[in-house]
Amino acid sequence: MYQRDYLMRMIEQAVQFIAQTVFQLKKEGKQEEAQAALGELYQRFALPNRNLIRMVSPDELVALLSQNGQLILEKVTTAALILQEEGNIAEMGSQTETVSFSYGRSLHLWLTAYFANTDESVRTNIETILAQLSSNEIHDQTKILSMGYHVRRGNYAEAENTLYRLSDQMDSATLLDIGVNFYLDLQKKDDSELQTGQLPRNELHDGLVQWRERKL
Repeated sequence: MYQRDYLMRMIEQAVQFIAQTVFQLKKEGKQEEAQAALGELYQRFALPNRNLIRMVSPDELVALLSQNGQLILEKVTTAALILQEEGNIAEMGSQTETVSFSYGRSLHLWLTAYFANTDESVRTNIETILAQLSSNEIHDQTKILSMGYHVRRGNYAEAENTLYRLSDQMDSATLLDIGVNFYLDLQKKDDSELQTGQLPRNELHDGLVQWRERKL
């Protein structure tokens, strides 16, 4: 209980710091100073530093925010918040590569938090970033998570669209399994659910056949 209370205070402190210090620097047009201030938060809250975050994949970043295989949800959320704000600041300075990277990693962490806690409060962050990024700016590991997110939200057609945006550079057997499992899982849904999700059963069947043909 004490540890959780401490971590919750950590999030609150990060939010307050961003809302006050970083917001003021942004308002004054001091983008470099704002980014530097955010950089201090990584050390303050014992998070991986910027350089390390840039060196690892999204899934490896999640592993760094875990302990003994157990996700530290509050650290994931805090890191997601900082990365999203870094993307906001980089966007002000038209730093395209930093915008894409920071938003992309933040999205992965928000999605991780969503599935770990089924916390609807993070949906705003997820939807905001999804609207900011194009498909080619999102890592395949994050696309796989976003597929699950769309399925959980009942947006089956969008989940299928995301499936087809996965990179052909992925292992072909892995791609085949991801797609086949996606279609087979949706076959368990009621016809009314599929219709509402804009992926009716006949299209679901055709999609499975086409996916198998495409990947075999």
